[in-house]
Amino acid sequence: MSDSPKTPPTSSRYQLDIRAGQSEMPAGLGKVLDILSNTPPARAMPADPSLAAGLQVGNLFADALPPLDGERFEPLHQQAGLLIERIISSARIAQQEYIQTQDEWVLLLQGEATLEVAGQNVALHAGDYLLIPAQTPHTVRRVSEGALWLAIHCAAPAAGGFSAGTWPAGG
Repeated sequence: MSDSPKTPPTSSRYQLDIRAGQSEMPAGLGKVLDILSNTPPARAMPADPSLAAGLQVGNLFADALPPLDGERFEPLHQQAGLLIERIISSARIAQQEYIQTQDEWVLLLQGEATLEVAGQNVALHAGDYLLIPAQTPHTVRRVSEGALWLAIHCAAPAAGGFSAGTWPAGG
């Protein structure tokens, strides 16, 4: 039987060993955590023979640990003229302006965010959604740690839709 006290579980991205007197993250761990947090999780679920061919099953809340900074964009479904993606945000984001060629509908599933859309501030809370028409300038100004979004990008019929590999990075 060990005399050392048990360390309680933690929900943080890494656990410090306070018994050893460490007050900083071990050297190199930050880089490893950054690489892992920016790598999309394996989301494939075991094949279920009772599901019809082509059906996809997933969970928007699974593996939702935010990256150390920025946002992680994970395509959930893509076909001509349509992209559905999950976005997981860190509170530390680059305030980049986007002007996209497609409409974007976003639903904030958890967290809070403030966007600037066409010069207007828009505050969103869990459950709020926003339609951003094509060619509308928008920037995420502030977002809570671990904010979780569902985004649907839809091309205008006159634009001829999207083809694989033509999606803008984020936004």
